[in-house]
Amino acid sequence: MTSNPSLEHSLRARRSVLKMLETNRAVKELRWKDVLAKADDWEKPVIVEQNDRWRAKNDYEISVVNSQIFQLEQQIAQRDEDARKQTEARAWLEPVKAKALESWLASGGTAAGFEASWPEMERQVLMQETLEILAVQSNTQPRESLAVQPKRKRKTNERKKHQ
Repeated sequence: MTSNPSLEHSLRARRSVLKMLETNRAVKELRWKDVLAKADDWEKPVIVEQNDRWRAKNDYEISVVNSQIFQLEQQIAQRDEDARKQTEARAWLEPVKAKALESWLASGGTAAGFEASWPEMERQVLMQETLEILAVQSNTQPRESLAVQPKRKRKTNERKKHQ
């Protein structure tokens, strides 16, 4: 899987925004306390109300940014897990491909011919491995009937003759 640097960039940007919001909140709280201390009694309820509205808006903005950070972290973790699984799958296929190439060359084929044929062979190997995994999961032996095969036509006329 291809790396997506924009996820990391977005995460860094969201973390910067969060830090800015938290810093602005701390500065505003200090200023608010100073303004409140200097305010007349009749101004205090208005100042408190304005500050409460601003604090609620700030809390909401912080929660939105925290949610975005969480989602980005989840996306990055999923992307990294998918890349790890794909790397493991490719590592599993390397010896299979090497053995198939050895056999191909031993039977008189060329490396270029092998590389051209490998995508189809890889698909067949993966399909067979999938069928074997499914068989193990269902506690049965691999069955040929699971592989894609053309349907056989029944000979109904012959059966009728024998009856």
